[in-house]
Amino acid sequence: MATAIQQLHAKSLDVPDETHARADKARVEVVHLGGTTAVRSVFQPGFRWSEHIKPSVGTELCEVRHVGYVVAGRICVRLADGTERELVAGDAFDVPAGHDAWVLGDEPYISIDFSPAQETASRSADGAAYVPPKDHKVLLENERVRVLDVRIKPGATTGMHSHPPCVAYALSSTRVRFSTPDGSSREVKMRAGEATWSDGGWHNVENVGAADDWGIIVELKG
Repeated sequence: MATAIQQLHAKSLDVPDETHARADKARVEVVHLGGTTAVRSVFQPGFRWSEHIKPSVGTELCEVRHVGYVVAGRICVRLADGTERELVAGDAFDVPAGHDAWVLGDEPYISIDFSPAQETASRSADGAAYVPPKDHKVLLENERVRVLDVRIKPGATTGMHSHPPCVAYALSSTRVRFSTPDGSSREVKMRAGEATWSDGGWHNVENVGAADDWGIIVELKG
């Protein structure tokens, strides 16, 4: 009988596989370790999930389970049933899906999460997160890629959201406006049949054309 070969995986979070930032309120660094993913989240004073993340993911509460350790700072977590718990430096935690959270005090909150690769692959760039906007339909997902069917109606916007490095393939022709958290924006003419590469990051997409903005996005996971 063949025996599976065990491998040792070690990476520095100071040299992450992925780095995501949400304006000046959140920074997340990710490393992939075989079948496990480690996520370091740094949330600044004033950060609150329901204020800074909820508009972009389209869910009432954070629907990601977090298992990890608090390195520094304090955060308050409120579950859907109203239960609240303060997490402080030195605490190990298992926070179920369905919660809000906000930083307490004037010190940044820093934590490390550990999750199976398949589960963490569904996170977004803020560490709460890859929950796609409501107009992004997941067609396929595994530990290496996520494939999204995106259809944005004329005049509609996605809300601010993030993607890791990805390839987009346009299935329709229209014009869209991309806006980023720093306030800048640009209009792009989408042409059916064109493929484009993105290094990833945060943006809002508004369809300013007359036809649906329809396409396929293939996100890479490390």
